[in-house]
Amino acid sequence: MGVPPQLNDLTTILLHFREKKYATSADIEKAFLNRGLEDRDVTRFFWLKDTSDPEGGFDTYRFKSVLFGATCSPFILNATLLKHMFILNATLLKHMDQYQNEVSDTIKRDLYVDNILSSFSSENDLLRYYDFSRHLPAEAGFNLRSLASNNRKLMDLVSTEQVLDEDNPIKILGLRWNAIKDTITFAEQKPMDLKDKTVSKRAILRQSSKVFDPLGIISPITVRAKMLIQTLWQNKLQWDEPIQEEIFREWIEIKSDLDKVKQIEIPRPSFTDSLENKEDASLHSSQTQA
Repeated sequence: MGVPPQLNDLTTILLHFREKKYATSADIEKAFLNRGLEDRDVTRFFWLKDTSDPEGGFDTYRFKSVLFGATCSPFILNATLLKHMFILNATLLKHMDQYQNEVSDTIKRDLYVDNILSSFSSENDLLRYYDFSRHLPAEAGFNLRSLASNNRKLMDLVSTEQVLDEDNPIKILGLRWNAIKDTITFAEQKPMDLKDKTVSKRAILRQSSKVFDPLGIISPITVRAKMLIQTLWQNKLQWDEPIQEEIFREWIEIKSDLDKVKQIEIPRPSFTDSLENKEDASLHSSQTQA
């Protein structure tokens, strides 16, 4: 019995997205709603017979397609896409179309729910990938839309075909990508009102958890918030109990740094052109001797 298909690791996808010179992002249009649902009885829900009469009784409805927001929905969508790519791979291998097979593998590797993030070393590979990737999902009834790239030639092509993502910056799995500048930033969060000194452990945890950093880029900032929460647990504070004055001052400093996260802007590619194509290129961390 085979292992059920799982979602790709989000951090790994973002690392691949930052790996090479040319990048592209896309999402699948109405991915969940395009999949029919057989087990409709488990998705029944009530709705008012007359919305203007709250006492008028209910009708029972069933979803005909995979609903957005259900716990099982990402699993169903991923399983459908992987099965399509598996069948497609077998067909392509039979006809010896190696490059189309590679594109299929790339989509499987860089897919997260209905988002696809990829990067390539050459402009030629990027353009060929775009050409095939637009057609492969379409064979299963999926349409790629909201495409973006840091490559001007591909952007012009996408704009002509009217599938361009016009947002700037572009949302990429919780982060923000400025395709023109080819930089990554963090999502802006609504700041907490620090004038109210009745800040509690619950409020600190809620605010610090809003910063989404799957790559650990701003760990020097977020780890301080985690250490402060650890201190609150050690002090055995209740969830809504006001924190002490000393801890409040420390939280003000940490919160000030968290609010500045939106100003952080890093290059999307992890490597320079001189390092990207070298097989022996690697990352090292240094430690300063005391």
